[in-house]
Amino acid sequence: MLDSPTDNHLVSVTFVDTVYVDINSPNDPGTGRKDDPFRYLQDGIDLAWTNGVEVWVVAGRYLPTTDSNRVASFVMKENVAVYGGFDGTGTQRSQRNWVSNKTIMSGDIGTPGNNLDNSYHVVTGANNSILDGFTIIEGYANGSTPYDAGGGMYNKDCNISVANCIFMEN
Repeated sequence: MLDSPTDNHLVSVTFVDTVYVDINSPNDPGTGRKDDPFRYLQDGIDLAWTNGVEVWVVAGRYLPTTDSNRVASFVMKENVAVYGGFDGTGTQRSQRNWVSNKTIMSGDIGTPGNNLDNSYHVVTGANNSILDGFTIIEGYANGSTPYDAGGGMYNKDCNISVANCIFMEN
């Protein structure tokens, strides 16, 4: 299922141990708990940053916005770890399989298949963050500085750890 975040969500949630995201969640925005995951990945990243916990993302295709604003990107937050590759049933990070449970971050926010209207950057890095278990696709950095480089991931003056990720078609 292809879905994307609604911009400017107002999320009010109490502390959670792990933030869960599932593109197929029936609730919008959800609470981020295992039994009520967020539908939109950026909501999960934002809540984790507030509470200092990990984000576990169920397989699916995620977009950084619902509109066609090419500046839209998944914006990592300092000290937040985001893990893809979950099937929605696991209770431990070791149970995920990022190869079988493909978790995609896509910049194809405009007309499908037309890369000229895709996000400039699919992911924007943050200091001491972790991105693990994703396929990052369809970023198109063809603008002026800073939108002229880093189609898949843009990192400026930050130390981010990237593991088990595939970058393609950027």
